[in-house]
Amino acid sequence: MKRSTSRITPLQILEDLEKHPAYSHICNDDFFAKELLIHSPLLLPDMEKAVELLEKAITHATGPSGAEREIWIAGDRDVDGVSSTVLLTDYLRSTGLDRSRIRFINSSEGDDYGLTGSFLQRLCDADASLVILLDMGSAHLEEAVQIMKAGKDVIILDHHIPNIPEGIEEELARIAFVNPRLYAEASQLEHQGKIATVGLAFKLILAREMRQAGLWQQCLILEAGEGVFAYRTGAYLGRYADRESAVRAVEVLGLKPIPSDIAGLSRMCSLFAAHPESRWRRLLLSSPVGFGRYLFACTLLRRRELLIRTLRECDLVSVGLVADLVPLVGENRRMVALGLGPDRSAFIKELKLSVSDVVRPGLLALMHESGLDPLDLNTRDLNFTINPLINAAGRLGQTEKALDLLLCTDAAQARLLASDLRKLNNLRKERTERNHRIVASHFTFDESRPVVFFYHPELEPGISGVMATRLLEATGRPVVWVNPDGPHARGSARSRQGWNMLELLLPLSEYLVQIGGHAEACGFTIAYDRIEEFEQALYRRALAFEIETRDRPLIVEESPSVTLHPRRLNRALLEELSMLEPFGPGHPEPVIQLRAVRIVSPSTMKKGVHLRFGVSGALATLEFVYWNCPEALRDEVFSAVDGDRENPVLWNLTGSFEKNRIPRMKPLRFRLQAIERASDSTKAEATDGESGAEAGGQGGDRKAVRDVDAKVDVGAELFLSGL
Repeated sequence: MKRSTSRITPLQILEDLEKHPAYSHICNDDFFAKELLIHSPLLLPDMEKAVELLEKAITHATGPSGAEREIWIAGDRDVDGVSSTVLLTDYLRSTGLDRSRIRFINSSEGDDYGLTGSFLQRLCDADASLVILLDMGSAHLEEAVQIMKAGKDVIILDHHIPNIPEGIEEELARIAFVNPRLYAEASQLEHQGKIATVGLAFKLILAREMRQAGLWQQCLILEAGEGVFAYRTGAYLGRYADRESAVRAVEVLGLKPIPSDIAGLSRMCSLFAAHPESRWRRLLLSSPVGFGRYLFACTLLRRRELLIRTLRECDLVSVGLVADLVPLVGENRRMVALGLGPDRSAFIKELKLSVSDVVRPGLLALMHESGLDPLDLNTRDLNFTINPLINAAGRLGQTEKALDLLLCTDAAQARLLASDLRKLNNLRKERTERNHRIVASHFTFDESRPVVFFYHPELEPGISGVMATRLLEATGRPVVWVNPDGPHARGSARSRQGWNMLELLLPLSEYLVQIGGHAEACGFTIAYDRIEEFEQALYRRALAFEIETRDRPLIVEESPSVTLHPRRLNRALLEELSMLEPFGPGHPEPVIQLRAVRIVSPSTMKKGVHLRFGVSGALATLEFVYWNCPEALRDEVFSAVDGDRENPVLWNLTGSFEKNRIPRMKPLRFRLQAIERASDSTKAEATDGESGAEAGGQGGDRKAVRDVDAKVDVGAELFLSGL
């Protein structure tokens, strides 16, 4: 495929990956671009109104007695809700506001979902001039109006599918409702409007900073032969037939025109002067909305304080985006990259900053507690180490512990709080293991049903989403999980392959107390005496839903796989893979297959739980690890290696290649997902030069040794063990 000349040298691995549809976006011009390609906050509906309400509350909000009123920030208990709450709270404190005026509350395990019950009543009763709702409100707009009628301004920052009841349009117009799904051109955005709430909080902060810096009312008019395009600080305003029409439209908006043609971009910033005019014209004409990201990048790069603000906020933005499983494409991918790894390090070096300048003390403490390098992180570190620690607090009814840590400004105190959070996560692991045992004892998989349902009165709360996801992975079917949780039972639904769980469950609302969430993951509460009839109604609904949706295209999220020889698993390949990070939904980590290879020197760790070995033909600095390897497979591998040396068993291996972060282990690691004996046809396909049976690399065959390094500390990565 043809690539832009502005890119880095094409990677060898791309030749293997670019044919896979999951990587079609790599061929976009901006995939390897180093510019800060983020859409302007002004592209979001009601963002201008939100900034005005925020400014009003900061500068001159007083109550009847003349005393300054409070600003309340209300968030959910998950990682997205916690990170967005911390982001806004920290920002408001940095404006010089008296801390007593800034209040934040987050729901915790046991609270009802969303904007209801006592949580709603506290917001209505608050002596606040402004209430900011984070990760909630789209499904409870009448309740948001209720808060507004109680005498508060209301900003909603939410990314859930809106449910707008009839008859509240006039009241809703007085609320700043910032939801990317309401953007008329959302389908043109690379992430289709799927951006987590922490990203919206970040955009609100950037928007106010732009206003403070005098960048609020600036307009750029571009002529490109085929039309005239108008932008407001990177936000696309429209396409016009001629220059006069564009100028009139800008004047109507009350903006300040800055006339320019395409070539004139080179005078704005050196960033643009480095590229040929033809590329900019092509980008502008093919995607006017997307082109605005380059204009907004100019805005950020021309203001050092805005750039540093962006880097600082992206430490938590990356955490929330990864946790909420939004598509890591386009600006989502860019914001995560600014919070992780090489891109962040490059900006820190260029701006002559230190890590502590752009990573808050609480998050730094969490990284150090987990043995992670803040300048060398990836999405796996967030998914399996950092985010579970933050999530544990909310799931066990102690959301305030995560908030206290992330808002902490004292490094020593932060280390103590991070240690407390790890202890809390250990309790969550123990609870998960107890629930696992209940599932193992009582779950029966009925393959005739298109959906899986599980409830047991002895299940413990706080981990319903994790358990539902694991049942989904085990059965391959959409899952509805229900467990006891105080006055009501609580449920979580998870799906893949195009099953919209909200669409499935909304017709069953008569059985439920509440329901909300996304197409792939949603939650609900239900009275205990309705669970049995709900289960039967669910099975009937699932059968009908299967018929209703059978003509829809099936969405199969398959990770791209490449077949390599063991010799290619080296540091050069590791460097190539790092240039493709961050990985996540919409941009999956590539799966690597090794065919017809010979396993040597197998051993076990953690008393036989984990398997590791070498492969003939691979580097001596590389080891292969299978976390939680099934016992039967472990025995089969040991038996085969100790068997006939004249005719050794050859294996097909599937997994991921990565740098090993665990002390006292080899620096390169192949993390296994599957091991199977190679078929005769696979053996025949292997050439003499690429056969895994060749000698070398590992220094020949050695007898299997069990638990030779049983005391190796595998640290936080053992979260992969299912705990």
